Amino acid sequence: MASADKVSSDTSELKITQQRSSTVLPKFIDFLSFPSKKSSYGDCLIFVMIALNLVRGILVNTIPLQLENYKHSSCMKKISKKTFLLITVLTLTHFAFAQKTDSTKNTSYFSGNVSVTNNGISIVPSFSLDKPAIQFMLAAGKKRLSFEPDIRFSLAGKPWSMLFWGRYKVVTSNKFNMNVGSHLGLNFRTSPQLINGDTSTVTIARRYLATELFPRYSLNKNISIGIYYLYSHGLDAGTIGNTHFVTFSTNFSHIKLSDQFFLRFNPQLYYLKLDAQDGYFFTSTLTVAKKNFPLSVSSTINKKISSNITGSKNLLWNVSLVYTFNNKYVKL
Repeated sequence: MASADKVSSDTSELKITQQRSSTVLPKFIDFLSFPSKKSSYGDCLIFVMIALNLVRGILVNTIPLQLENYKHSSCMKKISKKTFLLITVLTLTHFAFAQKTDSTKNTSYFSGNVSVTNNGISIVPSFSLDKPAIQFMLAAGKKRLSFEPDIRFSLAGKPWSMLFWGRYKVVTSNKFNMNVGSHLGLNFRTSPQLINGDTSTVTIARRYLATELFPRYSLNKNISIGIYYLYSHGLDAGTIGNTHFVTFSTNFSHIKLSDQFFLRFNPQLYYLKLDAQDGYFFTSTLTVAKKNFPLSVSSTINKKISSNITGSKNLLWNVSLVYTFNNKYVKL
């Protein structure tokens, strides 16, 4: 009898889920339409909640997640539940107060890109996944403040890293701009564990806190130079205690190939220090894009100049297919 009640309950929940999906999916597809267009705050809220619940489901339900500093995975579940509850409350609060302001017109945005690559290269390009990967880089904000999650998986569906950035534009002008940011980062790796006498492969999350500083100067509308500094501190046993990542970059944002096609080119020289180990590297990203078209192709290379960092390779490269979207929201 109890089994029959459970089946009935599961069937009812499935019907409710299907009804919700039939309502949300068209809005989700419309939300990602290109080129950008004005959309309602309701559509944006639906998309944000879908993304948050997707990540929460992966952290709590899908992966046998364990932190090295904790004996039981329930600790991670409690942390992740509180974290996503806080994000959800802040998101709802933002939109609730946003709806009340109608004296002036204000514009918010939700933009980002989704890329599929043959080799996932890390935010610090000395390291890579060495496997095909998919990356979601999103940005939601208004005026100077933004929330920018950077979520990466292998194409097999295993999580690689999740960075939850908060960024603020300290200086904005025609020539000089400077951003600051901070993030909670989760880096994932698999490890064999003995559970109830059997050896199983589990996914372990290692936590990092990081901050960044990014001043840059525009030489003209298509060329800029800048210095990027990232400091990261590992919170769990087995992580890197102190990471210093400093780059000098030049960005060519629009190199004309024809009336429709153009290149973006971003060469960088950088210094990397991981606790007692350090090294110098060169990296560059080249992108081929078409005007008013959401798909582009990019390639990143990383070359070691001089380094004693364990695990850094002499040469890394990849090729990626990138889908870009940009939506704006106007409060009336």
